Amino acid sequence: VLVGIAARGDDLARRLSAEIGRIEGRTVPVGALDITFYRDDIGIRAEAPEVHETRIDFDINGWTVVLVDDVITSGACVLEAIRAVSEAAGVVSGVLAVVDREEGGRAAIEQAGYPVVSLARARDLGLAP
Repeated sequence: VLVGIAARGDDLARRLSAEIGRIEGRTVPVGALDITFYRDDIGIRAEAPEVHETRIDFDINGWTVVLVDDVITSGACVLEAIRAVSEAAGVVSGVLAVVDREEGGRAAIEQAGYPVVSLARARDLGLAP
């Protein structure tokens, strides 16, 4: 099962599921989890946060869940998502992100016992951590 963290991780999870379906010939259930009020930057943004809907239209009890997000920064959002999935009796097996900004998030998530796969690091993209 893929669960994307709204607002960008859920779109990535849907795209990944479609691609897995195309290659493997089977569908992977996809859900979206909104953790807007747990974001680590909520107090420093000038604009009001955009709240998204949590859409997990199936029982994740006992399912193995891969969390999907676009960027890992401090890891706080992902750790809150892990907590939410665990409270719904899902079992998080790991985290997939497009970019690791190398600001301690990966280490925090891995220290909590969850493997992280990122497609790129900030330094790979020429961005200063």
